[in-house]
Amino acid sequence: MAGAAVLWFPGQAYSIERFDCPNWPSPSAGLPYQALVLLGVVLSSVAWLGLVRERAQKLSHVLWMGAALHAVALIVPCFLSQDPLFYAAIGRAIAKYHANPYTLRIGDALPAGDPFLAAMPGVWKLGTSAYSPGFHGVAWLVARLAGDDLHLALKLFQVVGLLSMLATAAIAGVAARDGRAAALVVFSPLAVIEGTIGAHNDGLVAVGVALFALSLARRRPVLGLGAAIGGLAIKASAVLLAAMYSMTLAFTFARERLRGRRGVYLALALVAAAAIALALPLLRRVTQVIGSPDQIDFCTSFSAECAMRFGLRWIFQLGMAAWLVGIAFRIAGLGLLVWTAWRASRDGNVLGWAAAMLFAYFLYFSGQSECWYWLPLLPLLSFADPRLQPAMLAVCIVSVATYPVHLMFTCGDVQGMPMWQRILGNAAEEISLNVPTTWLLWRGLSRRVDV
Repeated sequence: MAGAAVLWFPGQAYSIERFDCPNWPSPSAGLPYQALVLLGVVLSSVAWLGLVRERAQKLSHVLWMGAALHAVALIVPCFLSQDPLFYAAIGRAIAKYHANPYTLRIGDALPAGDPFLAAMPGVWKLGTSAYSPGFHGVAWLVARLAGDDLHLALKLFQVVGLLSMLATAAIAGVAARDGRAAALVVFSPLAVIEGTIGAHNDGLVAVGVALFALSLARRRPVLGLGAAIGGLAIKASAVLLAAMYSMTLAFTFARERLRGRRGVYLALALVAAAAIALALPLLRRVTQVIGSPDQIDFCTSFSAECAMRFGLRWIFQLGMAAWLVGIAFRIAGLGLLVWTAWRASRDGNVLGWAAAMLFAYFLYFSGQSECWYWLPLLPLLSFADPRLQPAMLAVCIVSVATYPVHLMFTCGDVQGMPMWQRILGNAAEEISLNVPTTWLLWRGLSRRVDV
């Protein structure tokens, strides 16, 4: 709990409710706050790793302790990400002004002088919603309850995050029949910082993943498919699990019903049909991810992909080559989905392969990858291959431990920081995540584990 409590101080300094870049602490004045963020992550991580080492844990005890931890986290203001501010603006645009968040930019949907609009950074006012109708329903409800009170709206989104993390932990514990599975979720620094404090809607997707795990643990594949697809009601990233499991079912059906070449053809036909069925409702999002040679790269993290695309487009002026690199990564990501689905259909360990897929996709194959994208991985941690678990635990810690670097360089353009320093900051943030995680992954895969 101390780890969550110390985050209150940097939360006040960097609160998205009252401050934007021009009002942030200067790089030197921000150092104590960044140190407190790191201290909070370290304390939370040590406690988490200690708790999950205990094998026999009572589920109800874990959940009560987890509820107390997240209640402490609830006092910390939203900071580190502007997303909850955008959630609140979307909800207000829908509930108060009856706007269509898909066609109207937030800056056009909210009138001048609106307190929610005034709090948003300029670039966010140009955006439309990237989320699904189910989340719009949640945002509408929050807006109705909060009225004109921005502080209350943000706090309610944190409450949604808290409830999502507790629900995910409870369902994961029931699915694994083990309180440790719930502890892996609820005490994770990722759940505390991104789930409750950050209030990211990926926590709602995590609930769907937990229901997916419960359905498969109870041998209810149809309910499992429904849970996987249900995540699409929140955001498009849920398509990863839905597509992977749809392909797993197709491969399994073909293997059981037909043998030889006809079985392969049938499986490929079923996989293609499932891919088309899932892609059509997300056509706008799919075309945005693919982009075009003349379009600025849809790429937010300084991953290997983004580094290559940035260099090709902005240094060597090779827009077509940068676009082709993006296409290559999208094809590789699709290959990961097909491969994990095929392996899951062969050995029946669907939950283990689903965990491996989500972990590897967001670490290596997603051009737009943020810390909170790993929230849906939490309910699958207890089902993952033991060789992969150290790397998975590491990503839940290191991803949020990079926030001090993020805070130092995010407002560099406003604070007059040279471009080369900002580029180095982004590179340091990504390297500090990928290098230790990849090393643990290689180390785990290079040894044999009896399961």
